[in-house]
Amino acid sequence: MLGKMIGGFAGAYGTVLWLEDTEALDGLAAKNPLFGSLVPQWGDHSSGMHQFLAWTALELEGLGCNLQHFNFMDEFETAVKKEWDLPDTWRLKSQLVFGAPVDGKLVRRKERTYAPLEERVKVFGA
Repeated sequence: MLGKMIGGFAGAYGTVLWLEDTEALDGLAAKNPLFGSLVPQWGDHSSGMHQFLAWTALELEGLGCNLQHFNFMDEFETAVKKEWDLPDTWRLKSQLVFGAPVDGKLVRRKERTYAPLEERVKVFGA
């Protein structure tokens, strides 16, 4: 199943890989014990903001994007590190695949459903 899915991205224009250097983050945490335990969370925040920005920029150029997380498979991360000769201390966070939208529009493999916005977003003091 996953092999077919990953192979389906071969027609994309490219893929942006998001990685983090655990050695650098561990060093930052060690130098700053007051907030060191928060460094992994801040790394996730930073990565997410960069992913959102890159996705938005690519979409503004008329490209379609999808964010993947195949890094849960050790063999996938190992293959990525080997292909690009990346240090072992780097951890793969996500993969942003981009290319021309099929027939000029976004095509989903399955329809998504969401809970009502009022149940997911709360605004206080406005």
